[in-house]
Amino acid sequence: MSYKNQLKELSFIVNDGLTNYIKIHDYIHDESETLISAVKNFFGFGVSMDVLLKKAETLIPVWASISDRINDFKKSAYPNLSDDEKYYFETLISYVNAVQKTIASLVERQKFMEEGTNRFFNWLMSWKAFQEKRKVYQASVEEYCIIGQKLNDAKHIVLIDCSG
Repeated sequence: MSYKNQLKELSFIVNDGLTNYIKIHDYIHDESETLISAVKNFFGFGVSMDVLLKKAETLIPVWASISDRINDFKKSAYPNLSDDEKYYFETLISYVNAVQKTIASLVERQKFMEEGTNRFFNWLMSWKAFQEKRKVYQASVEEYCIIGQKLNDAKHIVLIDCSG
């Protein structure tokens, strides 16, 4: 029995989750890290850090659900996969884990920024601390991109139609 269709379906679910993550990442970037956002924030028209944090936090249950689907498939089908399918699936698992790590880092960074704005007069967010959070986030983005390239390189494993 071939599990290519199930692996393909899982891949589409992961891709949909990635599209959602990128949309939220871009929104946060546009609202907090651009010159236009700085001007909007200066004049009091920007999006609050609390709103941006909540946006980032919406990704956690989405990716927890994706991870659950992956783990359910692993429990039920992994021993029956071909070697190529196992390679693809293991790469997919690594990718999901890397994206979840990236989301956790994004949420952590946004919490840090939100705390800095809530306690502006009592606690000034240090540039060094912010840069460290930003570096960790960027490193996790780079990690999932590297794994994503491996996944793309292996996509032929599940995209080949073997029905004849």
